[in-house]
Amino acid sequence: MPHRKLPVDVKLAVLVGALLLASALAQRVLIRWALSPYETELRAIGLIEAHSSLAVAAVRERMILAIGAPLVACALGTGLVLGALARRRVRPLVVAMREVSKGALDTELPVPLDPDFADVRETFDTMRLALAEALGKLAAVDAQRRRLFADLAHELANPTSAIMGLVDTLGAPALCEDPAVRARLLVSLEGEATRLGRLVADVRDLAELEDPDVPCLREPVDLGAVVAEAAARFALLEGARIDVATEPSPILADGSRIEQVLANLVTNARRHTPHDGTVRVRVASNEGTATLVVEDSGPGVPDELLSRLGERLLRLDPSRDRRTGGTGLGLSIVRSIAARHDATLTFDRGDLGGLRVTLVFAAAGARVATPG
Repeated sequence: MPHRKLPVDVKLAVLVGALLLASALAQRVLIRWALSPYETELRAIGLIEAHSSLAVAAVRERMILAIGAPLVACALGTGLVLGALARRRVRPLVVAMREVSKGALDTELPVPLDPDFADVRETFDTMRLALAEALGKLAAVDAQRRRLFADLAHELANPTSAIMGLVDTLGAPALCEDPAVRARLLVSLEGEATRLGRLVADVRDLAELEDPDVPCLREPVDLGAVVAEAAARFALLEGARIDVATEPSPILADGSRIEQVLANLVTNARRHTPHDGTVRVRVASNEGTATLVVEDSGPGVPDELLSRLGERLLRLDPSRDRRTGGTGLGLSIVRSIAARHDATLTFDRGDLGGLRVTLVFAAAGARVATPG
């Protein structure tokens, strides 16, 4: 049989009654103790008869019971009334909390709630709003995760299907007896495999960057030197001209991640810039900050779409696919690296007419502002 808890009002009444009964018993002991030294004198003057101690004690007990019984009854009644009032005052809070537990986060306590519960009301509303905000964020993250999985499935399906088709073609001698045809098919197969590998690598990098349990390496590096060295390697590749100008700019960062930032930005800029165009890379140090700027002379991005840059698998130009473009994760990786280094990232139209990407890092030794 399950244990049944007593109501609050009954507990309160029992407690008050027990206290009063204990008080009455204590009075009895005190009276007996106070009169005991004078019992002989009282007998001598005839106020009490000899051998009447038991009678006196009985009288005392009757007096105590006569006074104590009504007090106990009054205490029980008072406890029941006070308990009922307390339960009535708390009842709206209990009802509201039950509604919140069912998911009704818009539940509010009634306005005429007892003034003595003002702090409780404020705490309840704060908890309710914080819970609603947290659940809203979780819902947004879950929706984003679902979209990401759907987009990834689509992006992975394209190269996978292409690879399977090329393999089937290569396995049919009647379709590729010509060595030149086989060579072209092998080149296409290698390209699709490379594209698939690049997408998988970008997804892995992004997952690692967004994992709070993976620490971000912070060591002294010269932003200008790292960028100049990485940009020099890109200058050897075919494509738009790389114009580089840097200056010593010490920061605390992961040097390999900074190289990855520059690689993604320069690759993205060259992809949208004509061969006779220019990609400008600048590093400058000023007033406790180190700034990296990469801009190009390409067509740029419409102003209304600038705020979307950095979204995962974003494709601004539907006419471009992953064969002619990137994985769609390059700027997302840049955004995540910037966040891990407490750097600010902005996108706007540059002086060359194309997209300009600006990252501002705290210089080594400067105080880094932390959220909250």
